[in-house]
Formats: sequence, structure tokens, C-alpha cells
Amino acid sequence: MGVVYRAERLGLGRPVAIKFLHPWIALRAETRRRFEIEARAASRLSHPSCAAVTDFGIDDGAPFLVMDLVTGETLRSLVERGPLSPARALHIARQILAGLSHAHGHGIVHRDIKPQNVILTEATGLGDQVRILDFGLAKLIDETGAATTGFAVGTPGYMAPEQAVGDKVDARTDVYAVGVLLFELLAGRKPYVGGDAMETFRMHREAPIPAVPGASPALDAAVARALAKRPDDRHADAAAFAAALAATPEARPAPPGALRLDRARRSSARIVLLLVALGAAAAVAVAAWPRGARTTPSRAAEPADTRAADPVEVQPPADELARIRALVAAGRTEAAITQLVAWRGQRPRDAAAAFLLGHLYFEKLWWNDGMQAYDAALAADPSLRADPTFIKDLVHGLVSDNFHGRAEALLLGIGPAALPYLDEAARTSDMTNIRRRAAALAARLR
Repeated sequence: MGVVYRAERLGLGRPVAIKFLHPWIALRAETRRRFEIEARAASRLSHPSCAAVTDFGIDDGAPFLVMDLVTGETLRSLVERGPLSPARALHIARQILAGLSHAHGHGIVHRDIKPQNVILTEATGLGDQVRILDFGLAKLIDETGAATTGFAVGTPGYMAPEQAVGDKVDARTDVYAVGVLLFELLAGRKPYVGGDAMETFRMHREAPIPAVPGASPALDAAVARALAKRPDDRHADAAAFAAALAATPEARPAPPGALRLDRARRSSARIVLLLVALGAAAAVAVAAWPRGARTTPSRAAEPADTRAADPVEVQPPADELARIRALVAAGRTEAAITQLVAWRGQRPRDAAAAFLLGHLYFEKLWWNDGMQAYDAALAADPSLRADPTFIKDLVHGLVSDNFHGRAEALLLGIGPAALPYLDEAARTSDMTNIRRRAAALAARLR
């Protein structure tokens, strides 16, 4: 959504970071409101684990934030090198939870906790120091009518089930995201990975919670409770999750001579997980499960094959698409997408459903997911290549620096039928990328 520059506070010689929102995105009133929410939210924070905002404003149409300059490496680059030791992963997670607890105390839910938004710096004598970045997707709990109400905002791999469908979020939504992140730090992979965004959403809502590889029963239970499907079944807040982690064997330094015992404990844990996977310890697992978490789906010792989950119930063919289109007309895009994904799972050759799904993805700027759906629609009904909705969506996709090459190739393939739409975009679009690329394509087609 933007770009960050290293800068200097003149007169003080102090290095800072300035985050600018791309002007073509800032044209949207919705996005500018979210940026203002970020500025107000972040300026409230004063905690060692939260990057501080010192100023904000708008320059030549581009909103900007002035922040502490934070140097180090993101958790994303760290986890790409493989799983962390349990002690280090818990040290990092507890700092994240401390920063979130501070934010929650100021009425702020981050909504986008993920490895890319956490930077590790190393303070002399203190080891890993966490700084949480980017409260741009925050929702201010105490602000009525916030810009994000009723809209699913976040990153699919880390979004709680209630967040994915645009329901009310609170501190427990961030607890869920930290649960995903901690699982990834410990296992070297996320608990749920789908083929596209909506498949990932479905897995978060329906798939069994996988066990943390090699974790003690206490740590596994703490992470599982954070990943509970229902907010009421999770840790009550960030502080409660941190307390549960502090009580695990992995969080406590091993006494001298305890290495052999710790290895024995880990071997026992692996054996118990294997027995659970075979179904021999099901009664024990239920008895040991935290009281508030028993309404969640059963655990899996290995990543679940989510395609074996119960199918989503759908309406009869005569009614379903009309009902979904009514959701779109009512502005309930998230619900419409969820139901379209379920519908296509039952009828993958339905060209109309795939076409509508592609259009809704494009409206959300999810270009790759949109093209996957459009490709399925065109394979079932090639005549849809000439549909004005498809052509307009491709023209809209010219705005993207990553996707525009694919959009250009498809528009060239459509040929002269695309010319009226390209000419109109070249004359009237508010976005420079679209005007320039549409004019160039129109010239090539003439």
C-alpha cells in the first residue's frame, strides 16, 4: 500500500522513517480514512515492543506517517531459515503479547499480526527485542462507525475465523494471530495453507487444529487454545496467553543435568501425539483439553487434510446464484465470496459462479486469485472473454505493478473488442498507471 523512506529530523539530526501511502491508493476515501485511523492509533502507543509514531500529515495528496526508525530483521526472514528453538520462539511471542496488551489497553486491535510486521533488533546484553510495526489495519474499539466495520481486513494466513467474514473483532482476534505466528516459529510452517485466500479462510474456520511438532503438552495446549475457532474458547486476552506460555516447560531455563530428562519428555510427547493420531488416546486428549476449548474441532497430530472436512451446505441450483448476487447487491461481498467458494467446491464447472467470483476478487484487488477464478470460468465458457465485466476488470488490473503484464497479454488477446474500454480508461481514469498503460495498449491494437 505504500513505501517507507529513511529520513532525518532536521535540526535534531535524528534518523526517522517516513511511510507514504501510494497516491493512487489514497484516492480512495476509504483508504484515507484507514490511514488516519493508523495515525491516531499508533500515536497513542508508548511501549518498548511498539514502533512509535511522532507525526503525520498529507503531502501533495499522499498521506504520510513519521515513525521511529527501526532496524533489524523481520520475523519472516528469520522463520524462512527454519524453526526456532522453543525458548527463543516463546521469548519473542511473549514480547509481542506484551506490546499487544499495551495496545489493547488503549482500545486498539492490530488486526494484522504476521511475521512481516514484527522486526527483531538486538540490544546489547538483552538479546532479541521485538518491535511491532504497522497498525494501519487497526480498529479503534472505542470509535463508533470505524472505517473497517463489517469488512474483512488482514492477511489470510493469520486471520481469525471471525475476522475473515467481517464480524466484530477484539483482543482475542490478535491472540489468534499470535497463535498462528507462534506455531510457525516453532514448526517452520503455518498451521493452515490453502491453495488460495478463500481456501485458507475455510481451513481457519473448519479444519482441525494441528498439534505443534515436538512441543510439551502444556505448550501444545496453550497454542491450541489461542487457535480456537470461537473467540470465547480462546485465552481471554494477550496477558492470559502470555501467562499460559510462561507456565510451559519450554519457557523455563533447564536446571543443571536436566537435558536428559527434557529429551525423555520430548520423546514421550511425540509418542503421545502419535497415539492421538492413531485414535488410541482420544479419551485422554479430551480429558486433558482446556475446559473452554472443547467446542473446537478435534486436533490432528499432523497438518490436516482439509479436503476431508465436512462439505459446506449449499442451496439448490435454482436459487443459489440469485441469492449470492443479492448478497453482492446488499454490499455483503465477504459473505458472497465465502458462499461462492463453497458453491464451486460442489460444482467446479459452473462458469457463472467462477466468473462472479473472479469479478469480486478483482474488486478487492486480489489479482491472482481473481485470474484463477476467471481462468476456470473461461475454460468452461470461452465466450466470456468478450464479456464487458471481464474486459473492464483487466483494464483495472493495469494499475498493478506486478499483475499488469498478465492483464496486458490478455487484453491483446481479446483484440479490437477491448479498444473502447482502453480508450475510455486512457481518457478518464484517476490512476496514472491505468491511463498510461491503457493508451499504450490501445496504440498497439490499432
